[in-house]
Amino acid sequence: EYTGVSLEFQHQYVTESGWDYCHVEYSTDNGSTWTTVTSYDGTQSSWQAVSLEVGALDGVAQGRSRFRLETDVSQTADGWHVDDIVVRGAAPVALGLIFGDGFESGDSSAWSTAQP
Repeated sequence: EYTGVSLEFQHQYVTESGWDYCHVEYSTDNGSTWTTVTSYDGTQSSWQAVSLEVGALDGVAQGRSRFRLETDVSQTADGWHVDDIVVRGAAPVALGLIFGDGFESGDSSAWSTAQP
């Protein structure tokens, strides 16, 4: 039931540019199929913070995300390092609890007074 889903992480990579790829992917069906959010290749030698909106996962009960490195055997490089992974989303607000004191109906029986 979460909305505004985003995936945050830190990464650095050294790959063969144009041949090896770092894919960030998501699944809405518990991993049966995958969709690429973004891909990286080449070199990012220092740690970089990334935040990706993944709205397709909003409200998805069986959502998953993964980091997939695609390489060939032509050259060997350092690869892809990923750390500090966080999935964020906003929980639904229970509207009935906002005015739990009966304010919206005019019922003042649950009201209390206090002096600061």
